[in-house]
Amino acid sequence: MILVALVSFSSGTQGSAHDGPIAVRCIECHTRLPLSGVAAPLRLETGDICLGCHGRYHGDELGSHPVNRIPSMRVPSDMLLDENGKMACITCHNFHGEYLDDTGEKLYYLRRSPGRDFCFSCHGTL
Repeated sequence: MILVALVSFSSGTQGSAHDGPIAVRCIECHTRLPLSGVAAPLRLETGDICLGCHGRYHGDELGSHPVNRIPSMRVPSDMLLDENGKMACITCHNFHGEYLDDTGEKLYYLRRSPGRDFCFSCHGTL
């Protein structure tokens, strides 16, 4: 019965492209469901899951930022790393978040408001 839940439980993100015909399920990114209110660990290949679709538009590094690498700087605790401490797309993007903010501006599922302060939360002063 748990296996059925792992396969059929969707992200819960309403109106997301990830909920469409190519729905992404919890178990594709997490090693287990978030039981007992504890965040579920991420799979080691989480960045590769994103690259499976987004890589055709962005290449191996998805725009200007590399993934699947251990960061050389401190990363805030709300910016998730995989189980090996590597950056993945979800380090900066919250798959479970919203695509647009309250005013209709694109957030691109970012964990924080876009712009200079977002980048400097890890990079400090460039």
